Amino acid sequence: MSEGHFHTSAVSYAGPLLTPKISEELPSKPPRRTKQREGSSEDDGPAILGDTELRNEDYRCGGPNLVRLPALSEVIKSSEPIRILFEKELIGPLRDVLEKWNVDSQYINVVRRYSVRARPEAPAATVIVSAKKHELDNSWLLACRGIRDLFLEHGQATLQIEISDGRALEPIISQSIPRHDPFAHAWPELQSQILAILSDMEWTLLTVLLRGPPGGPFIPTIVICVREDSLQNWNDTRDTIVQHLDSNYLTHITVEILRDSIFHCSDQEGTLDERDWDMKAKLGGSLGLRGKSTSSFTFGGFLELEFSHGQWRKYGVTNFHCVANDKHLDDWKKHGILPGDSRNYLSVDHPSLADHSMSIRYYENKATRIRTESYYEIKKRLEDEDPSLSENTKTTFNYDTDRLNGYIKKVKLANAFHQQGNRYLGGVYAASGYRISTTSRMLDWALIEVRSERLSKNKIPLMEDIPESRRGEYHPASAVLQAATPVEADMSLCKVGRRTGFTEGRLNTLHVTQVQKWSQNKDGSWTKICGSLHEIVPVAPQGRFGDAGDSGSFIMDRHGSFVGLYVGGCLETGTGYFMEASDLFHDIEKITGATNVRVP
Repeated sequence: MSEGHFHTSAVSYAGPLLTPKISEELPSKPPRRTKQREGSSEDDGPAILGDTELRNEDYRCGGPNLVRLPALSEVIKSSEPIRILFEKELIGPLRDVLEKWNVDSQYINVVRRYSVRARPEAPAATVIVSAKKHELDNSWLLACRGIRDLFLEHGQATLQIEISDGRALEPIISQSIPRHDPFAHAWPELQSQILAILSDMEWTLLTVLLRGPPGGPFIPTIVICVREDSLQNWNDTRDTIVQHLDSNYLTHITVEILRDSIFHCSDQEGTLDERDWDMKAKLGGSLGLRGKSTSSFTFGGFLELEFSHGQWRKYGVTNFHCVANDKHLDDWKKHGILPGDSRNYLSVDHPSLADHSMSIRYYENKATRIRTESYYEIKKRLEDEDPSLSENTKTTFNYDTDRLNGYIKKVKLANAFHQQGNRYLGGVYAASGYRISTTSRMLDWALIEVRSERLSKNKIPLMEDIPESRRGEYHPASAVLQAATPVEADMSLCKVGRRTGFTEGRLNTLHVTQVQKWSQNKDGSWTKICGSLHEIVPVAPQGRFGDAGDSGSFIMDRHGSFVGLYVGGCLETGTGYFMEASDLFHDIEKITGATNVRVP
């Protein structure tokens, strides 16, 4: 089931216990928690969810395929047929429908709209209505039905409608629970009890965070993520957990159940630069399975392994779940990939084919936009030394020419790199599979036997390479990644990923969180493993520590010392998850037979 199947990531919610205001005229109601199902309130009866075509949330309604948030909008040009139809024939009757159902509309437009999780080749045209919701009733749903009928009358079966209040679009930010908060000390025991409640259910992540809008307030929240395709009744699970919290006088704790997982393989291409087509491998650069354009992930960097007689060998590092694509996968998931496995033909490209191909198209399109008739007309006049050309025109032409030459240079570099077979990085030497360590840590790594001509140093960004707006405490001691350092409470952490580049975060107060990895077997059955990973909370202004495609990144501290390997992130909470260096090194030694592992 695709991520776009559900219109919202929200599954079930119970807010903190609310004490109603005392009134002299009316008897006070008993305190209660605000509850929601799929973003729709259950406080005054069953949630108003809509139907199979139109979906309704408290502050958003639409369809027939309501886009999942967060979403982006693209402008529809005034010359396009749907824009002309909208302005000439739809906008008037549409306003009448909104007025009929008392929709307090503030802005109406037609755009192409899609979820940031996945941009389709042809995003659907959508009429968006920005409005203010005054009552949590079905008025917006009825308005959407009327507007949908209007679209059908005009033969626009694929035209979408979305009415939204700004409160629905406001992002929810995650922060770490303060160390001094009593709930932080109560959580370990409570976590065990909640895991027992979840039992064999289709959950993927269990954590505790402070959650709230950018301006606050931030409320202690138990976050449970569930499988994207889960159809289980999570309201019952929510209510069981709430009863448990209330009986333990934890009425201030929120319960939030969301559709998400930390394991995301990106099918969205990234734009490359000249450094990405260099023979020397790039820490944080683009990786992909050899010759495949299905997904892209991150080249973490290099580690060195010591074998017998003090012989050291250098290997590239990424995640197993990124390269796990083979008919022998069921066995490898359980036991890992051992060196010398005759069945192992896995190999990777650096950069990935998807990123490489998209980047060429991107720079070619940029060049085409400059190569206009006007550009060549000015070029001819310059060559003829036309005295009537203004200095501004000459300056603009020279600027455009520099940009054009830069785009052409990158396309030539990329094509030459590809034609010479240089994208090939090497074969997968060994990997963890989906296993758990003796300390219940989740393991997810893969070593790459990199071609000798592509070996390089673990170069990391200098402080001046990162804009001040994107860095906080980062102050590396060297231009090269330093030796491994242990995890410490409240430490500042950084990474360089293929998708989001450099980001900073902070180790969550509770350090580790519970993760459940689900993988489908060849026979269609599902296998799961449950373990723990260290959790990173993003720091402002970034809402996420990582995104799909960043898996495989090296995690380092503010001084540029190696801390661990980034496994993935929860897109809904913005948090990131990694295995620390000691767990990584010990398991590499176990799988490969190496006697020591170090950062070169």
